[in-house]
Amino acid sequence: MLLYQKILIMSNNIFFPIIGAICSDTEDLFKKKIQLLGSEEDSLVSYISTSGGEANVTSRIISIISELKVKTIAYAGSIVYSSGSIIFSSFNKRFAFQDSKFLIHQCIPPKGTERTKIFEEYDRQIWQFMSERMEISLAKIEKIAKKGERMTSKQALDIGLVDEIIDSSWRDFKDLVIL
Repeated sequence: MLLYQKILIMSNNIFFPIIGAICSDTEDLFKKKIQLLGSEEDSLVSYISTSGGEANVTSRIISIISELKVKTIAYAGSIVYSSGSIIFSSFNKRFAFQDSKFLIHQCIPPKGTERTKIFEEYDRQIWQFMSERMEISLAKIEKIAKKGERMTSKQALDIGLVDEIIDSSWRDFKDLVIL
């Protein structure tokens, strides 16, 4: 049995998938799920496949995950872009599949809004958080984010965003979860 299968069948896991846009509904569901965590032996397991979403919601979710006293485990789906990569970085243990893709970039202001110092400060705070979780320098994560290029699982592993690459496709995990 594969490692991720063993983790999913453990009885003390609370499973919370983040699929699609990250918005207030995501946060509401997340808050309901974490209320199910009963003891420090429990784990929060998440499957993340998203192109991103709202920065304010992302900030609140990563704050909650960071304060949890339980083991947190994340699996990357097909894409972990933008806010998804920030949330992904907040988990204690992070797995990706061979074909998972990642994107870290600068904050994009709402349509019709100029990029001001407020957005630059938000970026710096998020990149500082990610650099601590990934154990790389702030300068390195800043450089990666400013490039804004999609990364493979291997590239994400090399920068510390991913802890381990599973020798399989995200499609295998998705099928397992549906069953």
